Amino acid sequence: YLELRVCNVDTLFRANTPHAFSASFRNPTEPQSCPVVSIVAKTGGSEVESLEQLAIYSLKRTMDSSRETRLGVVNATCPLQVFVQKFKTTPFISQSNPFTGRSNNFTLKFMTNVDIIGAPDGASYLEISGLKGLEGYTSFPLPITPQPPFCFKEPYFANATIWVRICNAEDVPGQASTVFSGQEYVIDLPISNPSESQESPAIVVGAVSTMDQLEGQPPGSLPAFTISAVDIKKPG
Repeated sequence: YLELRVCNVDTLFRANTPHAFSASFRNPTEPQSCPVVSIVAKTGGSEVESLEQLAIYSLKRTMDSSRETRLGVVNATCPLQVFVQKFKTTPFISQSNPFTGRSNNFTLKFMTNVDIIGAPDGASYLEISGLKGLEGYTSFPLPITPQPPFCFKEPYFANATIWVRICNAEDVPGQASTVFSGQEYVIDLPISNPSESQESPAIVVGAVSTMDQLEGQPPGSLPAFTISAVDIKKPG
C-alpha cells in the first residue's frame, strides 16, 4: 500500500474540498489487469470538548479509476494495469519469385496490439532481419514513394536487415502517421534475389517506438519501447 503523511501540523484538508496528488512509480514486470484500488484516511487526533486527542478513522472506500484508451491500449489509464506490447498475430511473409538473380518482391503482413506513432529522426520503425544472402547489398530497389504510414530513407538496409520507418510530419507534411493496433498492414519490399541457390532463412521482425506521446514528454526525452522480435511465418 501507499501511505501519504501530512507533515506540516498547520496543513488542513478541508471538508467538501477536492484534493489531488500525483506520484511516480515503476510498473511491475509482469502483465496484470487493473486492480481494485481503495482509499482510507485517518487523522492523528482532534480535541473534542477538551478531551484527550482521539484517532478518528474514515471508512474505507473503493476508488473510481480512469479508463481512457492510449496508443490503442484499452483502459490504459487505469492504475497498475500493466500491458506487454507485442505482435497481435504472427507476422507472415511470402515472395513472388524463387529464381536466382531475378527481381523478387517480399510481402510482409503484420498486426500489433499497440499503436506505433511516427517520430522525428526515424525513432519509430520496423526491423526485418535474418535476410541471409543479401548481406552484400548496399541499397535496395525499394519504392520511391511508399504509402504512409511507411517511409523509406537511407540507411534502410545493412547487415541483412531492412528498417522500415513509420512516417512523421517531417516526411508527410501535415500528417503524422500511425500504425494502429488491431489493424493488419501489408508492406511490399522489392529486392533482387541472391545469385546462388539457398534454403529460405529464418526471418524475424521487431519494432521500436517512442513513449513520448503517451506520457506527454518532449520528443526524444524518454527511452523507446520495443516490440520483441518474433519469427515470421512463411508459406508451407
